Parts: sequence; structure tokens; C-alpha cells
Amino acid sequence: MPAPAADALFELMDAVLCADGPVISLPELSLEPVRRRGHGAMYDVLAQGRIAVSRLRVALAGLDLPRRTDRQLSIALDVTPWPRPDAECSPQRLHCHRPCRCDGARQTIPAWPYQVAAALGGGRSSWTGPLDAVRLGPQDDPTEVTAAQIREFLARLEQAGQWQAGDPPILFVMDSGYDLVRLTWLLRDAPVRLLGRIRADRVMHGPAGKRRGHRPGRPPRHGAEFRLADPATHPAPVQESAGIHDRFGEVLARCWGRLHPKPDRRGPWADHEGELPLVEGTLVHLVVGSGSPSGVDHATRRSEDLPGDRRCAGRAWPADRPGRRW
Repeated sequence: MPAPAADALFELMDAVLCADGPVISLPELSLEPVRRRGHGAMYDVLAQGRIAVSRLRVALAGLDLPRRTDRQLSIALDVTPWPRPDAECSPQRLHCHRPCRCDGARQTIPAWPYQVAAALGGGRSSWTGPLDAVRLGPQDDPTEVTAAQIREFLARLEQAGQWQAGDPPILFVMDSGYDLVRLTWLLRDAPVRLLGRIRADRVMHGPAGKRRGHRPGRPPRHGAEFRLADPATHPAPVQESAGIHDRFGEVLARCWGRLHPKPDRRGPWADHEGELPLVEGTLVHLVVGSGSPSGVDHATRRSEDLPGDRRCAGRAWPADRPGRRW
């Protein structure tokens, strides 16, 4: 970039930093005392400038990130739309869920969806630190994009010395819109743990036992049904923990290990070669508040989290909509 343009760009950055409050209009930055050029020069320098996204991602991966006492990193993944309802010429817009800004009747809006990865603070803090963002296109498979984003993010963390062999797997937390089963399969060799909400009408299966009877035949692949909506199908949990929260009252956490959904050869699994895999995980059920008939339930996917993991209840993500999800 030419020297005059570089000076103008630094002045623009100074104006952003010195502005009194959030910047909602670029031309208004020309009124800042540190900005000695008009708004026309500002548009010229922005047209010549660029953002080195790869260098920015590497720099963010090298920041001092909060960790748990066992040095585990916790990263949240979520999709945030950038509303573009009036930009009819903007390419690759999608209809994204968003509370309507008008009459409240519509639930989607034309927007650019960005999947953001943010570091989570420890304890009860609401602090988050954005570390990465990937834009989803109309032809993208969200699960494959998520798996690729996690792998690239892990590589940058390892390059920056944030994760080394022997460190705890990185915990990725996500909401109910993610396909935890397939994502676990795509990341089966990566040092990660996945924790996310699942629908309350899902049906899981326990480990297959021995074949019943004396006749020869194929051994069973699935054990007893575990219907999330039917407590009668729930065996005794492998761990149960209760406590009192100063805001939500009574909190009960229960978990069951080695549960898996029955795979079906359709959708993303339609072209899978060979026998469909059984992806096991730990199911965590949270009941928040006294007298609540149902709770918020989560599944954590990783093979070492299963049979005797005594920490599964502590991995449950706080419930934000009790009674809606597992």
C-alpha cells in the first residue's frame, strides 16, 4: 500500500479507537479530531486496503486463553447471521433464523451466516473471546464445514503452543442445530470432546448384549431402547449429582454412558461405504428448578468419556430453555 494510503489507514484506526461509543457510521469518523482527512479519502483507503485473514487467525490462536484447572480449553461454536434483507445483489444469501425486526411473524431473514468459534471463560463468567469465523454458503454441508473448521483451528492452536500431546482434549460446546453423531465420526481421530444439546424425542440404544437363544445367527448391534421422552425406558444412571443454585434453585444432573442412535442409510450417510458405524456417547440430563417435570439434556461424544467417566455431570452446559431439549 502506498505511504499516503497507509497513513490514512492508521488515522482511520485511530479514529475508531478514539470514537466516543460504538462506530455506526464511517463518514462520521471524519469528525474525530485525530482524523485529519475527509470522508472521501477514507473510502479511497478502504478500497485499497485488505485484511490478512490467515495472519489474523494465527494471531488470535496465540492469545492467552482461559483454561480449566486441568488445562482444558473450552470453545463454543455457534452460527450468527449478518442480516442482509435489502441487499438483493449480495451473493450467497441464505434464509437464517432470526427474531423478526418488524411484526414478529417471520422467523427467517435473508442474511450471511457466519459460524463463530469463541473461547469460553472459566467459572460463572459470561466472558467470551472470538477466535475464528467461517461463512457458510448455500451449497455447503454444515457438518463438514464445522469439522474442517475445527481441524484447522486445532492446527493453529498446536502451532501456537496452546495444545500439546498429553494435554486434555479440547472441549467444543454447541447448540442443538449440530449433527453431533456425524461430527463425532468425522473428528474421530482428533483430540476433541463434543458437547451439545439434542432433541427431547430422540431414541438411543445401549450396548448390544449376547444373542438370545441357542440358534446361530448374526449377533445384535443394538441394546435396549433409551427413549428420552419415556422415563420408563431409562436405566439407573452411572452418576447422579444434586445441588442448590442461588438463581435457579435445585439442580439435578444425571448421566448414562455408551448410548448410541440407530444409524440410517440416508441423508449424509447415504454414500457411506461399508457398514454404518455406531457412534457412542454419554448422555447428560439436567433438571433445573424444583418441581420441573423435564429438563435440558446434552450428549457428549468421545470414546473415553463413556463407561465410567466420573466427570460427566460436570461437563453439562447450563440450561437456557428448561423443558425443551436433552
